[in-house]
Amino acid sequence: MTGTRRQFLKSSTAWAALGAATPYVFTANAEARHRPRSANDRPGIGAIGLRYQGSVITLKAQAHGD
Repeated sequence: MTGTRRQFLKSSTAWAALGAATPYVFTANAEARHRPRSANDRPGIGAIGLRYQGSVITLKAQAHGD
């Protein structure tokens, strides 16, 4: 199967663009994962309990927060 010069230029241009863009795609994803989140992005926890149980729940929840 022989292709035309036009087909070759189309495919080689597409592959070159894909190859040039690939490092930026993976780098952007890695940077987004390591970016610190703001306080508004983190969920808040509230606990209501009877007497001692509310403070126990709060202390256990603090172990999972900032």
